[in-house]
Amino acid sequence: MIVEQRTVKNEEGNDQNSWTARLDDDMSTCMDSYENFMKEKFRIKVEKEGKNMLIAEKIQLAQLTNLRMDQLTLFTTEASGTAVSFMFSLGYDIHLGLDSYPDNFKSAEEFVKGYVRYHYESLYTKV
Repeated sequence: MIVEQRTVKNEEGNDQNSWTARLDDDMSTCMDSYENFMKEKFRIKVEKEGKNMLIAEKIQLAQLTNLRMDQLTLFTTEASGTAVSFMFSLGYDIHLGLDSYPDNFKSAEEFVKGYVRYHYESLYTKV
């Protein structure tokens, strides 16, 4: 299970640190599994932003911080499947990343790995 740190563009077109998982499936399958993951594991509803981003607004993920945040997930088609990039924003210009809140950003890697496990487990149990 490989999750890597990448810099991606957020919904406003600004560079933001993310944790990115590369999955073997198409974008719509990945978007569906992310939506189900947030609903089943955290009872959180996500909203679509554009054609390739889902956002969970004003949520609290205790494993990352005691502060409320927006969690943005960008889905990008790649040759081998879909890159799923997770960004975590505490405020308008305050984001978890390598330079700000690095310990919280490191904890977010485990959150992303939890999604990857959920994604593949849910696919394999359907087969």
